[in-house]
Amino acid sequence: MSAEGTPYREVRSLERGLALLDAMADLGWSTPSELARRTAIDRSTVYRLLATLVASGYAVRRPDDGRYFLAGKLGSIGLGIRSDDLVLQIAQEELDGLVAEVGWPSDYAALVAGRLTILASTHRLTSMTFFRRLVGQHRPIARSALGRALLAAMSPRELDQALESVRASGGEDAAETEDRQALERMLERVRERGYGYSDGLIEANISAIALPVRRRSRAVGAVNIVYFRSALSTEAAASTLLPPLRACIAAIERRLDEQPDIP
Repeated sequence: MSAEGTPYREVRSLERGLALLDAMADLGWSTPSELARRTAIDRSTVYRLLATLVASGYAVRRPDDGRYFLAGKLGSIGLGIRSDDLVLQIAQEELDGLVAEVGWPSDYAALVAGRLTILASTHRLTSMTFFRRLVGQHRPIARSALGRALLAAMSPRELDQALESVRASGGEDAAETEDRQALERMLERVRERGYGYSDGLIEANISAIALPVRRRSRAVGAVNIVYFRSALSTEAAASTLLPPLRACIAAIERRLDEQPDIP
């Protein structure tokens, strides 16, 4: 079994090829001997791997001195990673740690085409849930802890833009956010509490608390902790679950701030 707990064995040649790419990124234009020393891969294998990388368009060879470096194709692959994808990857990793700590499941959600969409979830990792497959599903933006936390963290301009996209998408969300004054009053209560909350407003036996995720001071999503309404009151949940939730959010935001800006 692999290190990630899957039943599949690692492909050694692929690992070595990736090690060469890392080495070239660090060393710049390099000879096969330099790459062999850096990666601890024997030179004959290095030559074969380099030939494969060149043929595949991932490396280039400089004819005058026989040195190798990364090809532009790798840059195009990097451009394929969108900011949303990056946030999702980081959020899922941190959510996995959160459920291991608190036992209750969590979700990461963001506004996608005017709908609050669950993009990462840990319900599959715990028995303390009625749900299993939530990724890709939508939540009411005005009634869910996720939606409330996200909207309450937005600047007035961001909120206007978000509500415009929500109304353009139609459905219940559009109707439930139509009364701007009522919405603003609810969001002000969320800000006063310091977290989003939903007590049986979506499923009668389910409650949740949530906090926003920010990147460069902009709210990009929210993370919740979901629990049985019979097990905890909102106040008890806030007392016991907010500290680990805040730590999870801080870890996500710290990792996001370490990443370069991409579209």
